[in-house]
Amino acid sequence: MKITILTYGSHGDVQPFLPLSLRLREEGHSVRLAAPFRFKSLVEERGIDFVALSGDPEDLSRRLNNAGHNFVKLLGELTQHAIEIGADVWRQTAAACKDADLILHTFTHAVGAHALARESQFGLFTTHLALREKTVGISHNPDDFISLVELPVGQTHS
Repeated sequence: MKITILTYGSHGDVQPFLPLSLRLREEGHSVRLAAPFRFKSLVEERGIDFVALSGDPEDLSRRLNNAGHNFVKLLGELTQHAIEIGADVWRQTAAACKDADLILHTFTHAVGAHALARESQFGLFTTHLALREKTVGISHNPDDFISLVELPVGQTHS
């Protein structure tokens, strides 16, 4: 099965998908991970096919921090960020999903992934990943992350 994983955000939004991608590959699936360009080496050094998405999550974070607790400014920064990169990210996401049998995505791709799945009639799975155990600080070991739900890799459900 050809699987595309879509995520957008910080290191913690990308890293949990690395062990999942590796496991899916071990099970014989083709895996492509689409994420912001800054994570290219993190993904590719593990031999996972990577599709770069426009924008820099660190820039967005800085803009939101600078907006402070002002809701109007926060909304303005989010809107401006979406306007700046939205069309490019949509095209890149569509290209990443072109021949996919299944899309796994985080909430940041909910609207786009659902639209692509509806148009192409392939499977869609929304996922939320979390730390396996309570840790102190930030782990950079992809083995510290697992899915909240054990995926029955290679099995189908009716």
